[in-house]
Amino acid sequence: MVIEDYLELQQCQKSLGEGLAMGRDGQPQQSSALSALSKYGPWIRVLPDLKDLQNKFDREIATRQIKVEAEDLILHLFERCPPDVQVNSLLYGYGLLFNDRKKTIIDLAIPHVRRLRIGCISLSSNQEASELIDQLDQCSDALRELELDIDLLGPGRNGVKEEQMKNEPKEWTSLKKLTLHRWNDNIDTNTFWPWAWVFKKCGQVEKLEVYNVGGPTQVLVQAMLTHMPKLTEATLGSNYHWFGPEGDIGIAGLLSGSCKGWRVLDVRSTAHFGITAMNALEKHFPTLESLVIDRSPEFPQDGLTQVLSSCPNLHTLVDAGAFSALDAETFVDQDPDTGLLKPWKCESTLKVLKVTIYVPNPLTIAVVGGDLSQEQELQNLVYDRLARLTKLETLCLDSKVIWGPGFPQMTLESGLHKLSGLARLKELYLSEGTWIGADEVQWMTEHWPRLHSISQLDDGRNIDAVIWSRDNHPEIRVTSDNCHFRLQDE
Repeated sequence: MVIEDYLELQQCQKSLGEGLAMGRDGQPQQSSALSALSKYGPWIRVLPDLKDLQNKFDREIATRQIKVEAEDLILHLFERCPPDVQVNSLLYGYGLLFNDRKKTIIDLAIPHVRRLRIGCISLSSNQEASELIDQLDQCSDALRELELDIDLLGPGRNGVKEEQMKNEPKEWTSLKKLTLHRWNDNIDTNTFWPWAWVFKKCGQVEKLEVYNVGGPTQVLVQAMLTHMPKLTEATLGSNYHWFGPEGDIGIAGLLSGSCKGWRVLDVRSTAHFGITAMNALEKHFPTLESLVIDRSPEFPQDGLTQVLSSCPNLHTLVDAGAFSALDAETFVDQDPDTGLLKPWKCESTLKVLKVTIYVPNPLTIAVVGGDLSQEQELQNLVYDRLARLTKLETLCLDSKVIWGPGFPQMTLESGLHKLSGLARLKELYLSEGTWIGADEVQWMTEHWPRLHSISQLDDGRNIDAVIWSRDNHPEIRVTSDNCHFRLQDE
């Protein structure tokens, strides 16, 4: 639509010398009927991500082999839209070279952008810092997400000094999410002044993401407590970054940065999440609803059990660690005096559970002359514990959870029948190589009527289960590949 309208307008302009009349708006009067973009453009309220839009224009230009630039098409689209049209997402920075048309697009988009991404900028002078502030100052109340990837340790960093702000920053009233790809401000006494300007505008922020922490966290924690009173969600670190030199203490500091109490936490870095951080986390047990954590060697063995037993609103618990397993006795959590399972506060709320539970292999125990009956009883207790989580919708048993002779199994004989009360279960993720027969899949479909996905059914070992499922319940998605657990909302 945009391309056709643009080409028609160009043709009209080319025909001016042939006596084409001008319209009331000063534009050449098009010979054809009103174009679709002219007709519907004034009704457009939101434009998509401008980078994606540019890529689509580039592909279409190459396909049609026409002489036009994507930037010209974007500017043409802006002309057809109302002045207050919003932009869903804008990427600024990342070493891009800006020509006049790109600068014009940015000037048009920034006051109306919903999600602004500014990245890979190394601030090495007061002028560069001031230019960044000037750009951010153009953002209006349309801004909902701000994503910054700013390097404060680049060449010339020592020459950037604190400046007195001319005007007190006004809040972005719609900003709900702030993402910092890196935090490497190494000033102990006072933060780098652009950060102070940004933080003062974040009074409505509810979610903070900090991926790479390479410096002290005191300034950031103080900003959270002082300028982000509504903060209840956080992502700290990532699968690809270390969590800075402070380790356990740094995480504990950031965990103390919510005035209202954390509802959602994702701590998936390769950080040293230890006793200090766990003590900080305990203070948020009353409000915690979702926890994704990559457990480090310093993480307390009973840490996950503490979370499960103490959080009355918990609906999601994901152990993202790929190499650590939770001891079955710790997971079962028996009362040492009565031998009964301790009640967990999340039993009536938990919907998503991903854990790695280790139960010793009975075959190995028999070889070394151990007591096989104790380990079989431990398997039964694991099933008893799972059976109490009656609201579960997603269950991911990621590794050696219930062991049979020589390989993982989930059979009626091993205790699967105890899970008949999990009537809300929709997704079941199993360890690679887990054995399940046709009888087990039939039992699942009878007792878990909402089930629509079973992963890691090996076509060779579980061929009967696969065939029965596909013949009798083709609506259930059965996979045999190395399917990774998917987080909700990802």
